[in-house]
Amino acid sequence: MTEDDKVLEVCKILTEWNPLGARADTVKDLNDYEIEARDILWAMDLHGDTVKKAVATVLEQAFNIELDDFELERYGKRIAALLDD
Repeated sequence: MTEDDKVLEVCKILTEWNPLGARADTVKDLNDYEIEARDILWAMDLHGDTVKKAVATVLEQAFNIELDDFELERYGKRIAALLDD
């Protein structure tokens, strides 16, 4: 899977999750969480972060939100499984 393929698949998972909820409509240029997907992959590659840590750090910092632990675990596992293929 190419890096662009990984980004697209992570975008799909993040869009399905939609951690911003109703606030997603107010975020300019959200573009299905593409920037955040790239940042998550970058954090994992550069810093060796786990999927869960990368997702939490990127999304919490980007949107000034606190993620639900259950949802973070659920979607983090899906992203991890995708990247393990």
